[in-house]
Amino acid sequence: MSRLLAINSKVLLTNTQLTLLTSKIGQRNSFFLAALPKNITAQLNNFINNQDIDDNYKKITLETLAKIKQENAIYNIKFDEKETFDLTAKNFYAKDKRLALAVTKKNDKPLKNIDDPSLFDGFEGPEVYTNKDDDWHLNKKAFWNYIEFHARTSAKLALVGRYNKFFDTMNDKPSDLHYLLSYFFEELGIGNCRCEEFLIYCCPSSPEEKEMIIKQESLIKDFFRKLSSKYKPKYGIHYKICDQDNKNQLHERKFLTNYAAFLMGDDLTNNKTKKTIQVITDAKVTKENTDYWLSDFNVPGYDEKKVSYTIS
Repeated sequence: MSRLLAINSKVLLTNTQLTLLTSKIGQRNSFFLAALPKNITAQLNNFINNQDIDDNYKKITLETLAKIKQENAIYNIKFDEKETFDLTAKNFYAKDKRLALAVTKKNDKPLKNIDDPSLFDGFEGPEVYTNKDDDWHLNKKAFWNYIEFHARTSAKLALVGRYNKFFDTMNDKPSDLHYLLSYFFEELGIGNCRCEEFLIYCCPSSPEEKEMIIKQESLIKDFFRKLSSKYKPKYGIHYKICDQDNKNQLHERKFLTNYAAFLMGDDLTNNKTKKTIQVITDAKVTKENTDYWLSDFNVPGYDEKKVSYTIS
């Protein structure tokens, strides 16, 4: 699931410590940075500039912090200035275990001493999510907990896959994806969210199925209106139906943000197979995916007039 790392900047003593911590933060790394207190980036900048360190080392660290900020890998947590960092972190952890680590001078979960050599033991990298619903359906809440910080901190989101259908093409019955997106948009509407555009790609298995989906236009637009009543992306929700020539490109289901790509191991149906989600750590593959699927609709194989259903 999405994990948060909180740093008490007052305990930092060396630039090496800061570099170690920041190397773990980012949409393709282990953690998002929990802003406790809110001005932590300013404090970290002051720390770097006040240290007697090599200018090149300082430049690299400042660039790392800038990248973290650019990737929106900072998640703000309400901070009570009357409380200490340790108490605030522990109070938040009692409600949300995604605050996996709070770096300070103590050892009292989730607090961990900055000098502890096992500081990051157990945090080897981004986690893999496996759905464990007894009924073999996608667990909507577990999915959201895994993806939330990625979804909230990216301007564009995309769901890529061959079987991204909202209704059964035979009887118009809502699909699992229909229920998942209803939950997803409801959660997006709670709290701060940067998402400005949501793209969904689909590749019907036959020309006949494509025509049946096109005939569901009114159902789909009504569904999008309901989603937009929960959370309304500035530039809309777009449904892209690609031709069969593109089926290999959509064979793997993926969830994409501006900065990260997730491989989703199975279709969002109640098939008797496990469903896993894992972040792609290869920066080149991630960039290729985000450049292609999040660009200005340059994906070939769909008719903009007939199958781009947009609510904006």
